[in-house]
This record gives sequence, structure tokens and C-alpha cells, in this order.
Amino acid sequence: MNVKPHVRNEDPETSHLAAAGKKDNKAAALVLESLTHSEIPLIDEEIASDVYKRHPLYAPSPDRLRHGRKSLLLAGLIMQDGYGDTKRGCKAQAWRLK
Repeated sequence: MNVKPHVRNEDPETSHLAAAGKKDNKAAALVLESLTHSEIPLIDEEIASDVYKRHPLYAPSPDRLRHGRKSLLLAGLIMQDGYGDTKRGCKAQAWRLK
């Protein structure tokens, strides 16, 4: 997979250099794997739960997985598809492959 890490324009040059040198985005790969194996759109909380079940030894934070999901969105590989409820009862966007 060739998803570039996201860097803001206002980030320091070192961040841009680090992102440019990064060949693979592990979090994006894990999110993509989760969405590939799901028959329904998933919210970020469900993606994180699925990743933790599939890869218990590599458990990126939910924040890191959200960044991976955003990379996939910016790359045009996934899209928002409805909403789901979090464990706390809040609405959250659901995501699926394009």
C-alpha cells in the first residue's frame, strides 16, 4: 500500500522530511485490513476493536488508527457511509471501502 502520511503545512520541516521518508503507514494498513474483512461500514471504535482482536501484540492507539483512516480517506480508498453508535451512545461516522 502506498498511502502517504499526512503532514500539515504549518508543521516543521522535520515533520515533512519524516513523512516523505516513511514508506508504509502501518495504521492505514490495519484500518484497510479491518474494512476489507467487514461486510458493513464500521465506526472508528469498531475498527479499533477489530484491529486489537486481529493483532493483539501490535495495538496502536485509537488516535493512531484515526490518522490511518484519514490517510485512506485522503487517498480516496475509503468513504463515509452512514453513522453508527459508540459504546457511550454518541453518533459516529461509519466508513467503508470505495
